[in-house]
Amino acid sequence: PGRSMDDVQVLDHCTIFDHFKIIKQNWSDFSDPIQSKSQLEEKFKKISGYRNSAGHFREIDELQSKEAETALLWFKRVFDAAEIPK
Repeated sequence: PGRSMDDVQVLDHCTIFDHFKIIKQNWSDFSDPIQSKSQLEEKFKKISGYRNSAGHFREIDELQSKEAETALLWFKRVFDAAEIPK
């Protein structure tokens, strides 16, 4: 709401795992800073679990919250190492 179609980007409609699929399909562009597809998938799962609980108004326990936070810190470290603009 409030946005025209000209303001909407394709990535605006991606789920968390759509981003994972895009990275996997373009692995040669991402392999240097990320280094491990299995670790990448694990981090996406942690964030996705947290997002799903929050999005569906389910209780989020402390461990789930900390795992998602750790995953986000991991992504920050990857972005910083790759000098990806924020």
